[in-house]
Amino acid sequence: DDPIDVVVSNFAMHHLADDEKREAIETIAGLEPQKLALGDVMFFDEPDPDEPFYSPAVDDPATVGTLADALTDAGFSLTAVERVHDQVGVLVAERATATDGPETTTNADGASGAFGLEGTDREE
Repeated sequence: DDPIDVVVSNFAMHHLADDEKREAIETIAGLEPQKLALGDVMFFDEPDPDEPFYSPAVDDPATVGTLADALTDAGFSLTAVERVHDQVGVLVAERATATDGPETTTNADGASGAFGLEGTDREE
């Protein structure tokens, strides 16, 4: 019955279809954690079919925008997006409050944007 502070999912979601990812995130949100960290295979740009980092037969990575939308729809606000590899990233989200809004960050290359989501399918 103790509250849950943080839920961590590492290299699990890419095995689920996008609607199943959304359902999993909604289930996690129902546990009422204050933070959610999601490290997984995900697309920051269009995937290169000649150099997949994943196995299309068993994996179904989502775009960063799809995951970000599922998180915000479940009541979280993104606090960090880290691109670890062209097809691997870490998203950190916190329970949203009434005053939360989009933040702008600067990535390692000096480009600014809403958590470096440029080039994703996320609508701002």
